[in-house]
Amino acid sequence: MNDTTNTDTMNPDTMNPDTTNTDTTNTDTTNTGTGAAADDAHRHGVRLWQDWTDLWNGELAIGPRMLTDDFRVLFGSQTAADSGADDLAGGQATADWIGAFRARYRELRYRTEVGPIVGGDGTAGYVTCRWIADAVDADGTERQVAGHDILRVRGDRVDRAWSVTGLRNLLDR
Repeated sequence: MNDTTNTDTMNPDTMNPDTTNTDTTNTDTTNTGTGAAADDAHRHGVRLWQDWTDLWNGELAIGPRMLTDDFRVLFGSQTAADSGADDLAGGQATADWIGAFRARYRELRYRTEVGPIVGGDGTAGYVTCRWIADAVDADGTERQVAGHDILRVRGDRVDRAWSVTGLRNLLDR
C-alpha cells in the first residue's frame, strides 16, 4: 500500500527520517530517490553504465566523452595493477589502455549480469554492476571471468572507477 501522506521516509543522503519528501510512489529499488529528478539521474546512470560496457567492448571513442580528464580506475587485481592501469589518468589514456588490453584476445565481450544499480542526485552519485566477460585468447583458449565495477559520477561524466575481478583474471595465464 502506498500512502502518499506518509512523511516518515528515509533520506538516502543522511539516513535520517526526511520529513520533506512525501512521495512514496517510486518502488524502483535501484533508484535511491523519488520524482522526476531521481528518474533522470537513474536514466543517466544506466546510460553511463552502457557507455562503460561499450567502451570495454571496443568502442574506444567513448572514453574521452564519458570519462573526466582526471578520471582514474583502480583495479582490485594485482595483475591489472602491475600492468600500469592504476597509473592511468583521463579518458583517452584509459581508452588506449583498454584497446591494448583487448588486443590480447581474438574475441572479448563484456555483458551485464546484475544491475546497474544507481544512487545519487544526478550531479554526483554511483553506478554499480556485476559483469561477465567471455574471451578467446591468442592460442584459442576460451575464458570467462566475472567482476564488479563501481563508477563514481560527477556531473554528466565518470571521474573514478573501482573494478574487482574474480580470481581467474583474463590477464592471468
